[in-house]
Amino acid sequence: PFTPEAKFNFEKFAEHVGKAQRIMDDIIDLEMEKIDLIIAKIDKDPETPEVKSTELNLWKKIRSKTLKGRRTGCGTTGEGDMLAALGLRYGTEEATRFSTEVHKALALAYYGASVTMAEERGAFEVYDAKREENNPYISRLREADPALYERMVKSGRRNIACLTIAPTGTTSIMTQTSSGIEPVFMPVYKRKRKVNPGDPDIKIDFIDEVGDAFEEYIVYHHKFLEWMRVNGIEAKRNMTPEEIEELVAKSPYYKATANDVDWLEMGRPLHLGDHQPPLDRNRAVGRRPICRGMEGRLQGMHRLSRRFAQQRAGISKEQTGTGDPLDGHPGTYLQAPGRTGGRCGEIPEQQREMDRFCRLGEQSAL
Repeated sequence: PFTPEAKFNFEKFAEHVGKAQRIMDDIIDLEMEKIDLIIAKIDKDPETPEVKSTELNLWKKIRSKTLKGRRTGCGTTGEGDMLAALGLRYGTEEATRFSTEVHKALALAYYGASVTMAEERGAFEVYDAKREENNPYISRLREADPALYERMVKSGRRNIACLTIAPTGTTSIMTQTSSGIEPVFMPVYKRKRKVNPGDPDIKIDFIDEVGDAFEEYIVYHHKFLEWMRVNGIEAKRNMTPEEIEELVAKSPYYKATANDVDWLEMGRPLHLGDHQPPLDRNRAVGRRPICRGMEGRLQGMHRLSRRFAQQRAGISKEQTGTGDPLDGHPGTYLQAPGRTGGRCGEIPEQQREMDRFCRLGEQSAL
């Protein structure tokens, strides 16, 4: 990593992805064991059937839906560091094209593993190749790997959907990498910590208005430190802002942080995931692409009613149905939008951002 000889091992990547998908499918069976124990416990509870029925039926529905689809959600993390380690600057056209190839390999490996497990263990309960033969996402898989599609038609697949794009905040802390598909926030920056002026070897850099003393210290991103080691650069405890800027400018993280990149470009590889805004469904019926995530943002940030938020987000009356996640295909249904608080802002600006995001997604899907 971080040398001219760095390269991405697609073969090893596919092998590990296949193992991850198999583990995820095994976890579903482990979940079923726990759900069965919960249902058995509720059955034995002393309350009357009328009292227990709501909770009991809930867990029975969870069990039924889980087994019918065996949905998993495997994704990636550390993508920003991966690109930097390969000498690619996050957000550039070259890096985005390479990221798209990685996500393509990811999707084919996960679905390939799911098909292999279907050959060994059987397909998910409601699999029907005929129902999804014209599904746009499955069509992309068929175009990318015709042999995989033929195997899937013959044997089915183990899981109705395999992928997700998760933020992986906690996971990235454990792996000491960038999180999810996101760029590094900042590779090196300064922070302050409160100190006791009476302690030995304390350097006081700042005293606030109430008299508390603070010491400044440098925070390095873990993989940035690795880049420094590879290039023989010593990590310092104290650096001026100019020195920090000069150091970052020499690295592959230069102009590739959260403050530098166009965040809308980050969505271009996502048409290879099976959890995404329903762009394909709207293209099929001749409507412009919409983004249900924007509906949730408009509801939360601007405290709009759902009907008005749908109008602002460009969602027509026919598009408001939710449907059963199992009564369709991957990439068609989304979770209900959240209702979070927020302050009022410029609705037209939000609308323009939504339109731009959805146009980029539409172009990448094409």
